[in-house]
This record gives sequence, structure tokens and C-alpha cells, in this order.
Amino acid sequence: MAMNRLDESIEVLEELKALCPKEAPIYVTMGKIYRKKGEKKKALQSFDFLSSPSHNLLGYRLTILRLY
Repeated sequence: MAMNRLDESIEVLEELKALCPKEAPIYVTMGKIYRKKGEKKKALQSFDFLSSPSHNLLGYRLTILRLY
């Protein structure tokens, strides 16, 4: 049952990402959910958004470092 809720959350976040593609919290949350589901590759892909030097996302980068 819990996995179903995680899948639903990903669907909602995908919709949000389409509306607000530059909102870092969406990508961080998606990465955390994928990590919780054991989908490390998808988690890292979600976090790739944060690797762009054009974003002032130090706090999110530090979160990633703590996760991995």
C-alpha cells in the first residue's frame, strides 16, 4: 500500500514539474521518493537538476550529499 502512495506522489510531482520546471523542491522531493522506493538511478536523475551552476541551490546540494 505504501508504494502505491509513493507512486501517486510521483504522478502529482510530474504534473507540478510540467507547470513549474525550475522549482528545485519538486526535484528534491522526487529524488527522495525514488530513493525510498529503491530506484537509485531515477533518484540521481531527479537530483541532476540541482547540478546546474546557474542555480543558487547550495542547500539542496547539501541535502543530496547527506543522502548519498
